[in-house]
Amino acid sequence: MQINQTEMQNVELLTYDDATPVFVVGCVRSGTSAMMHALRDGARIPGFNEGNILSLMYNVLEESNRYIESFGEEYLSVTKNHLVANFPRDSFRNYIINFFTSQYIEHMGPGLWYDKSPESILKAPMIRTCPTLLEVFPHAKFIFCKRRAIENIKSRQRKFQNVPFEHFCRNWADTFEAWAEIREQLEGRYIEVDQRDMAIHYEEVAQQLTEFIGLSDEQTLGISGVLGTQRHEKTAQPRDHQDMTLEETRWSDEEIQLFHNICLPMMEAYGYTLEGRQSDFAEPLKLLYSDDPELVQPEFLFDLSACYSPQS
Repeated sequence: MQINQTEMQNVELLTYDDATPVFVVGCVRSGTSAMMHALRDGARIPGFNEGNILSLMYNVLEESNRYIESFGEEYLSVTKNHLVANFPRDSFRNYIINFFTSQYIEHMGPGLWYDKSPESILKAPMIRTCPTLLEVFPHAKFIFCKRRAIENIKSRQRKFQNVPFEHFCRNWADTFEAWAEIREQLEGRYIEVDQRDMAIHYEEVAQQLTEFIGLSDEQTLGISGVLGTQRHEKTAQPRDHQDMTLEETRWSDEEIQLFHNICLPMMEAYGYTLEGRQSDFAEPLKLLYSDDPELVQPEFLFDLSACYSPQS
């Protein structure tokens, strides 16, 4: 097999001007599934339940850079003696990016589509690749789904019972730190949506998404209908009107100390407090909903005291 060495040494980055992807990012258990259902079922925008290939792309590129840089500048400066010093790093970067992003064009094509790839590993590779995605997809939009650390970690503890507590804390903090570092590079191309708002201010969120993406009135109603009537992968009775306190978590003293050390700086940076917020909003009765019937069986919530304010 003949390989054109000139082409391999001069790979250019491909761009797709005819695609308008909406990338849904954020920490696992922060409303990314609800957002996906809103876009897919409510607005009828095509996409997979989850993508999860771009984190791999980011890690491949990061690992290749670490490997080459480990030789040191002096070693890499001697190109006549060391083949690795001649390695076309820019072409390799473009080749890898082209390979991964072409998967979206193959499966989704041009036009409007979404990708949901939540963060579940450390260092938030999906979020850190967003600026690169804007190079490839000039019309891309980004939705950062966020959730207060206490509720996020408690939800993950219930669903992923064999994962260490510290991992949940670090993953949450890494996600918010990464987003804080890169969002300026996405200026004008992103919005932030709190899971709490998707639950109790869903009509406002639907309007926000409509204006951000450019949707029709029919799609707006569809999004509002999905967010207002379905609960996605809930692991406990909804109480979105009231934030959880540390005392309610029943975490050990060691866990609370870990939480303080790891999560508190990012909580403060994003305006979250340990005391939390309580809303007078009268939350409507909602149907628990999941794609996985074994995860949450559909059932009505009959304890209305937890869902309605005294004024309702």
